[in-house]
Amino acid sequence: MKRKGILIIGFVLALAFPLHARLGGSGIVSLGMGDGVRAIGMGGAFTAYGEGVEAGFWNPAGIAGVKQVSILTAHAMSYVGTSVENISFALPMNNSALGMDIHAFLSGPIEITTVNRQEGINQYYSANDFVIGFMYGKQMTNKFWAGTNVKAVYSTIDQVSALGFAIDIGGKYYTGIKGLNFGFAIQNFGPDERYTGQAIEWYTSKDTLQDEDVQIEAVTQAFPLPLSFQGGLSFTAIKNDNFELNLALDYIHPIDQFTKKSSLSDSTGSINWNGNDMGKRDEYYYFLKDVNAGIEMKFMNRFFLRLGHTEKNDRLFTAGLGIDMGKYRIDYSFEYHKYLNGIHRLGIVLGQ
Repeated sequence: MKRKGILIIGFVLALAFPLHARLGGSGIVSLGMGDGVRAIGMGGAFTAYGEGVEAGFWNPAGIAGVKQVSILTAHAMSYVGTSVENISFALPMNNSALGMDIHAFLSGPIEITTVNRQEGINQYYSANDFVIGFMYGKQMTNKFWAGTNVKAVYSTIDQVSALGFAIDIGGKYYTGIKGLNFGFAIQNFGPDERYTGQAIEWYTSKDTLQDEDVQIEAVTQAFPLPLSFQGGLSFTAIKNDNFELNLALDYIHPIDQFTKKSSLSDSTGSINWNGNDMGKRDEYYYFLKDVNAGIEMKFMNRFFLRLGHTEKNDRLFTAGLGIDMGKYRIDYSFEYHKYLNGIHRLGIVLGQ
């Protein structure tokens, strides 16, 4: 069984290395915005720490820890009138669990404008993303869990749409040493997608060289999904009857967000330090852009305070609160954004 675990870890790491070759951009970026509320309050540092129904989006291995039927529902008030909706559930089985995760990014109505009517023409369209994932997690041993999430991904922009699929793969390793855990996950691994639809279809006009109109469809450029590799660790620093402090740290490598090199890099990408401390500080700063860090404090086994830091998607600091009501838990989180308004999220977890 240990050998199987090593093989799985090796396979995941082998998939992660080609990500460097695909750095650039991606489509359906809402896949990288995150689900739920608790993890967001911790800066998204949930690869090793997450467990239960709310872990499915971040690392599907985490749902193997579900002890009873659990349901998560969350709502986010996002940028400029957009919203993110999420509902997930998990069903425990024998040392394993099945689950489903539904994610929707909704733009709301967007008024159409023209060159001559910049104020709008009283007609509207929308741009929405929908993801349905089927999750499975299993406790391979008492220390190693593995899981997968197979997702159907559907995106619409006015009269065009794209349909595809993606797979998440993850694992968790429990060391048994004072809550020290390790986790890894690959998210959104799948084929490129392409938009098709009525807006890019038309008919040619009949002329002397053709007897009837001919339908033409433009071929849009294919785009990759926001593939990402994540590895993390979590640690229980303090735990007693009235207080618990947990720390989490994730290293993330998304293909759609550059990690800038130091200004001292040469054409090969190697660093020429020459004793220049500024170059070292630059490189350190850009490394931090690939790290999510979070803490969760639990008071009297009921109240939660969460803090986090992430620069993914141009965010900075995050924070969250939670209250355990016994049969359910209510969570709130806030994300500070560098350029846009902050995002507020509210969620409920039933049957924790």
